[in-house]
Amino acid sequence: MPRPHRGAKSKAGCGIRAILSGGCLLFILAAAKAQDGPVRLTAAISLAKKVVTLHEPAILDIAFENPSQRGVVVNLGYDDEKLGVVVTDPGGKVVKKPRRVKSGWATPDIFNVSRGESSVGLVALNTWFSFDKTGVYRIDVTLPPDSSPKEPFSYSIANNSATLDLTVLPRDGRSLESACADLVKMIEGSRSASESTAAAEALSSVDDPAVVPFLAQAMKRRGFTGMMIEALSRLKTDDAVKALILASRSGDQETRALAHSALVGLGKEPPQ
Repeated sequence: MPRPHRGAKSKAGCGIRAILSGGCLLFILAAAKAQDGPVRLTAAISLAKKVVTLHEPAILDIAFENPSQRGVVVNLGYDDEKLGVVVTDPGGKVVKKPRRVKSGWATPDIFNVSRGESSVGLVALNTWFSFDKTGVYRIDVTLPPDSSPKEPFSYSIANNSATLDLTVLPRDGRSLESACADLVKMIEGSRSASESTAAAEALSSVDDPAVVPFLAQAMKRRGFTGMMIEALSRLKTDDAVKALILASRSGDQETRALAHSALVGLGKEPPQ
């Protein structure tokens, strides 16, 4: 029987190697695809304080746990547009979170969730809801179950909804001032831009004359000057106007200009 041609043996060997190589390539691609699948996050949604006094900010606490070996960034969008919130007040009136027009200082609410770790962020509910009655409020919160196609990171979120109860007690000046002071500390001392922004939004949403000195203090933090001046102009109290007059004499040009504009809007004559 004639021996097989050496070249035929080589071609056969090449064919086997090609099949094996192809199989390995398919295995690698399948493994890579599995690796590129969405990161599975688990959310924990709660209230920073379940009981507050009238005019005290209500703050939502959101934590994401990432047990995987890949870090992701969860983006809730400008004004937390991907966050659904429905509030039922003590009288049974239902109010949904409105969608605001993006302001000049608005930034997306971003959670950087490192691999094997958790990330906690705050959301100021008073940005959208007044909580101006005493009693118990029911708050239904919903996060998107999956990342959007436009996001650079792919993830899914388990436990993405919660029903919470918030009790609002009658106004207590000391409690309100203590809450405002804590927010100023957070604005000044937080290393997280998202957390300091949430604290600034919570402080600026307080509709009570007691907040004036705290707004004036937070106004000095660059990046939140406009937000605090706008909050002072909304209050329209004598102390708020005095704070704006002082701000219009500031050594900072931006602060002077914004305070001057706010005073004009209130029909007050800015100092020369």
